[in-house]
Amino acid sequence: MRLVTCLALFSGFLAGALAAQDNDKLISGPPQGKFIPGAFECFNVNGAGAGRPRCLVCKFALNPSVLIFVNEKFKAKQEVVDDFIKQLEELTEEFADREFSVGVIYLTPDAKDSANNAKETESSGILEESLKREQAHSRLRMRAFGFDLNQAATITEVQPGGLADAAGFKQKDVITEAKAGERTLLGEDTKFESVKAREDLFRIVGKVPRGQVLYLKVKRNQQEMALELKLKNVILGCYLPEGPAKFNINPKAEFTVLFYDRLTVLQNWTFAPGQLEAKDVNVITDQLRRALPLRKKDNKGAEEKAAKG
Repeated sequence: MRLVTCLALFSGFLAGALAAQDNDKLISGPPQGKFIPGAFECFNVNGAGAGRPRCLVCKFALNPSVLIFVNEKFKAKQEVVDDFIKQLEELTEEFADREFSVGVIYLTPDAKDSANNAKETESSGILEESLKREQAHSRLRMRAFGFDLNQAATITEVQPGGLADAAGFKQKDVITEAKAGERTLLGEDTKFESVKAREDLFRIVGKVPRGQVLYLKVKRNQQEMALELKLKNVILGCYLPEGPAKFNINPKAEFTVLFYDRLTVLQNWTFAPGQLEAKDVNVITDQLRRALPLRKKDNKGAEEKAAKG
């Protein structure tokens, strides 16, 4: 009886301590059990909406999804962010048949434009906005593709060790043609689309189905060659610092990570500046792997095994 009483007291103490911890915990975004507040458009760097604003909540629909809001002003450790995106990319491939989707949205004042900042009417201010917006898009292009390119579709920078570097792209390569396709060898009858400007490339990128690659023809030192670029399933975008309306993104949070299914938040992980470490990334991705439904082929295998048993 005494043992039971002690256990009960300890349980009550532990519950009180955890409740106190929760009260002190940084809160950002809709909590567990609540619905995603609504649709919003953010500039998409890659994916079907590459090069233009698009609503990721609408695109992901009722599928299990993760939205990550990164407050860029805190200058997160890039190696941790890269590892996080890499692990999430692996999960999108592992659970492709469940249409598991991920969007990483960088919150930055550089996302201002005439649509979200109509107050700016001075030509100098509009020009400054345009320059800063291009810089933000440039940073995201490097993270999404492993290279950046100018309006004339000439590669201006290649990220060392990135996707483009591994595929053989070089600075000053001029992209002349592109096509989406399966992972097959290029044949003489392969039909490419002309790329005369950066917007042409984004239009073609937007047509690449999930799981396929982008084939690019580039001109280098007067020679033309075809290279294959694997595109990320994780979509990168940017939005204003306050985040979308009704999402209640805390300005003190560096990372707000929302895992939801059928638009209901299943888990919310929030991190203060400098708090997200590699071990946290591993914990989150492990929890996602356990929480996501079994893949269809796994279910089929389990059924066959049960039938044989």
